[in-house]
Amino acid sequence: MRLDRKVSLLLAAGALLASPTLATDKAKAAAAAAPAPAGAVAMVDGQPITDEDLARAGGSRYMQFKSQEYAAKRDFMEGAIGQKLLENEAKKRGVTVEELKKQEVEAKVEAVTDVQAKEFYDANQQRFGQLTEPEALDQIHKGLTQQRMQRKLNEYVGQLRANASVKVLLDPYRIDVAAGDDLAKGPATAPVTLVEFSDFQCPYCARVGPALKRVEDTYGDKVRIVYKDFPLVQIHQNAAKAAEAGSCAAEQGKFWPFHDKLFENQAKLSVPELKQLAKDSGLTPRRSTSASTPARRPRSGPPTWPTASATA
Repeated sequence: MRLDRKVSLLLAAGALLASPTLATDKAKAAAAAAPAPAGAVAMVDGQPITDEDLARAGGSRYMQFKSQEYAAKRDFMEGAIGQKLLENEAKKRGVTVEELKKQEVEAKVEAVTDVQAKEFYDANQQRFGQLTEPEALDQIHKGLTQQRMQRKLNEYVGQLRANASVKVLLDPYRIDVAAGDDLAKGPATAPVTLVEFSDFQCPYCARVGPALKRVEDTYGDKVRIVYKDFPLVQIHQNAAKAAEAGSCAAEQGKFWPFHDKLFENQAKLSVPELKQLAKDSGLTPRRSTSASTPARRPRSGPPTWPTASATA
């Protein structure tokens, strides 16, 4: 075979071998050059990774992170607002910020007396370890003075803020919670919806009731309250059964009165006691046909009360 023929064949073979790589490189280049949509945090082969993707991947850990991130931003923002208010006031007076603080804060802070420092030392002596009493008293004087200075500064910044135009634009982290078919009070068209995740055996959840009642009385049809079962079964052994009982009351159109009854009797939420509460509330219980039926909120069919052998 002629030399030039061999060279031509080798070049053709090389081109065939290189063409997939060239195509891949071109595709990568095109994907890299594609503009990222708003809100994207990363791009994979031209497809965006968004905050929603991060939320799905991180679950509750991501929600906790976003909540903490907002709290940190809020703290930094409040500090920046305070600093700006001080700068503006200092500029009006023709003084520096430090001079303004001396006039309005340091000069107006009540001095810590020796008696006050000694009283604090006597009440907290164990906190000072190996320090001698004079050393401890010196620290107390400085610490209490600093506390009073900060308190007075906060009060002064608050006064400046009350007389200034301050608009907070930082948007808090929100989670969209669908009301679904859970029990609700108030019109679906209400401008405000409160979604309550609750546990009938939780003492803190019980304290929410009176506050929600005041909200209802105050705002009427402007507020809708949605109740979602969230039994903490790891620490509240009767919570799942109580939620199941609430489901049965819902089928008879008596959820909210029974809801109140359950919270009023948090120490009486065993299965026999739940049945007695149901009877006292005028409900019509019957034994479940399945011992393995989990706690749920049924929406149709005959009411089913939890049995002692049912699985929570």
